[in-house]
Amino acid sequence: MRRTAVLSGLWFVAYYVNHGIATWLPSLYTDTFGLDLTTALTFSLISNATGLLGNFLMALFIDRIGRRPSLIAALTGASAALAVLAIVGASSGPQVAFFASCTTFCIFAINAGLYLYSPELYPTRNRAKGAAFGGLWNRLGVIIGPIVVGGIIAAGGSLRLVFAQLAVVAAVGALIAFFAVETKGKTLEELNS
Repeated sequence: MRRTAVLSGLWFVAYYVNHGIATWLPSLYTDTFGLDLTTALTFSLISNATGLLGNFLMALFIDRIGRRPSLIAALTGASAALAVLAIVGASSGPQVAFFASCTTFCIFAINAGLYLYSPELYPTRNRAKGAAFGGLWNRLGVIIGPIVVGGIIAAGGSLRLVFAQLAVVAAVGALIAFFAVETKGKTLEELNS
């Protein structure tokens, strides 16, 4: 039960933050900072490219570092990047693009890590159920993250508030990751006995 709760929390947090920020970036660039659409989409593309790099690096190093430390580090990194935006106030499009790219670097890495980590936690007979349950929480994060960010913006909330709440959610995810079962160097038989 603990494994399922931790994994569900990680899936929710990762996709809440991922889609909470990614869905609104082009609009923030154009509406808040007055950037033209091409620049806004270029900044968003840069964030996606850094996310791809984070994904790639997670795939290369997760076996060496371990699942739990990798997830904790990536969630802490995402929380730190978002906290900087909240504290400094997100004063320009390029500033937001830089820290959003740092965030996506970390968040995409988490997503890659979760796809590797999740199947390791369930015996073969329950693996499909475990993956489905993770997918449920993933989808809830995908839905709720953008709605909350949009709600804050629609209510006249500041970008500081937007980034602060995303930072807090990522920090909660790092805390949840402390309770994750480490699977590095263990066989599936050891994990599922």
